[in-house]
Amino acid sequence: MRILLPIILLTGCACSELELMADALIDYTPYSKVYHENPPTKLSSIKYESACVSIYDSHTTSSNKNIYWYTPIALLENKNVPSFHNETTGQRTLSVSFGIWNPEVKTKVVKHLNQILSQPIEHSQVTVFPFDGARLNSHQMQFASFSLTNEWIQYHNERSVKFSLSCPTRDDCEQVRTEMRDYPKNFEHLRLDFSSQILNDDKPTCFKDGLEIFPETLPTQVKELLEQLIESKLEKLLNISMEETNRDFAEKLRITEENLAVLQMKSEVTEKELEATKASLISTRLKLMKTKSTVDDLTSNFNDNLENFKMTMKSELTQTKVIVEELSTKLNAILADEQEFSGTKVMEGNCSPGLEMINELKTAQEELREELKTTLNYVQTTTSNLTNAMRTALNRTKSTVADLKTQLNERTNEIVDISQMPTSCEDLEQMGQKVSGFFLVKGSTKLEAVYCNFYPNENDKQKLIGYVDVKSHPVHFYVQRSTAFDTLKTPITFDLTRLNEGHSMELKNGKFTAQRPGIYFFSFTALAEFPASSSAVHLDVGLYLNKVWVGTGLVEETNTVEGQNEQVSIQSTLKLKKDDQVWVQIDSLSEGVQLLDSNNHHTHFIGFMLDEKFSESL
Repeated sequence: MRILLPIILLTGCACSELELMADALIDYTPYSKVYHENPPTKLSSIKYESACVSIYDSHTTSSNKNIYWYTPIALLENKNVPSFHNETTGQRTLSVSFGIWNPEVKTKVVKHLNQILSQPIEHSQVTVFPFDGARLNSHQMQFASFSLTNEWIQYHNERSVKFSLSCPTRDDCEQVRTEMRDYPKNFEHLRLDFSSQILNDDKPTCFKDGLEIFPETLPTQVKELLEQLIESKLEKLLNISMEETNRDFAEKLRITEENLAVLQMKSEVTEKELEATKASLISTRLKLMKTKSTVDDLTSNFNDNLENFKMTMKSELTQTKVIVEELSTKLNAILADEQEFSGTKVMEGNCSPGLEMINELKTAQEELREELKTTLNYVQTTTSNLTNAMRTALNRTKSTVADLKTQLNERTNEIVDISQMPTSCEDLEQMGQKVSGFFLVKGSTKLEAVYCNFYPNENDKQKLIGYVDVKSHPVHFYVQRSTAFDTLKTPITFDLTRLNEGHSMELKNGKFTAQRPGIYFFSFTALAEFPASSSAVHLDVGLYLNKVWVGTGLVEETNTVEGQNEQVSIQSTLKLKKDDQVWVQIDSLSEGVQLLDSNNHHTHFIGFMLDEKFSESL
């Protein structure tokens, strides 16, 4: 991997990050005298990446064509860093090379010259500015594993420039070489200083359109006005940035509060649905018990009515039999008297009264026979009608009872108390449920929505649909501070409660205590205030679970001004048991650094429960 380190030229140079590529080298020796007699003139500059590349008219020609220069760049060749022993100093030394040429910048310079000069410029007319020497430097004061020689290296138009780094030991050199090869960004503090006897252009200013301002040509009043405008612009940009940050945070806070409200509404709706389902199951069970009681009453009444009917028919048949027997006895007596009279011989003149009696008896006999026949027909008709009516009523009652039994069997099984919440379709079936449909059952950790098929073709009675977000009680909080805080190794306390559903957050000790097991989300955001310092200053806060470190939020700045502010934050999702405690504390901070706060409330601590573990809470 190759990376171009930022560089600074004493005579004005570009700073960039580019890939090393080859470029044609030009011998500047014939032109050295001309340079001193007629110094180059700056034409313009271009912005490349983060660099300002100055462009000059050298006032020289080659093949009757003007020659143009641009300020050099440097590329660290981090893959080739040889180590050797310095006999003079007796120390180990690393040889670090920087490539000088870059055709990509050259191409942009040619394109820019074509635009501003309104004439075609060839690549052969553009080359890097000649310089006499270079020195490796750094904005850091000292290093643990190596040191800089600070010597100027003469430049003789080579493709690259080599510098030496001194190491206390061989192991230090190996460590630096390995780090330079694998982590080249750790050496971005290195700088190359270039020297030139003919170039004097200190800190040019570039704009996006390629125009440039030369500070030395401006009057004093204009310079002061320009500085005021720049300062005002920076202050305005800083205010806009802070306003945008506050708006973004307020929007995120609003969205978070809306999400919390939605979660609470969903929780309340789910609780109501569970209560409604429970009430429906209880109502269904009561209806089934009432239906069963009604069937039992109908069966009992039918059996009672059937016994009464049998007894009534038996009594009526007995009475009819007695009547028939009495009539038969009378008829037999009449027949006997008729035979007795028919065998008696009487005289014609003396038998008239006896014959009249016989005729009367015959008439009475015929009438008695007709009456007996009519009675028997009535008895037979009455018996047949009663039998048919009872048979019809019995069949209708049997059909009604069969229909009720069928409906009852289709809707329920035998109701069994399983002494626990249902965890499967089998439990629901044991509790008396027999109609297929969607049900809620208790899972291993969450409430599950399942489809129960109580008449499966195969072994697919239960199918999991998903999980229901139900909480036995909502838990979410949002607290703030109103004053600054800089105490180390102590939970950060809070002054204001915006929300504390579940009463799990304690302001005085700054600790959150889990009332129920589950998965929780936490977010801490604050504003760190730095003093004026030329060295690095920092502040880091740590998130802790039961005195065990979870993670760190760090903010660090260099060359700070008095009252400079930076945001520090940390977020985490944690699985908590009942009575687990979570808090945030300052683990370390530089002298003069603190958490800034006031009535504007820059410190925020938010948390809420995502999922509850039912297996431990029920």
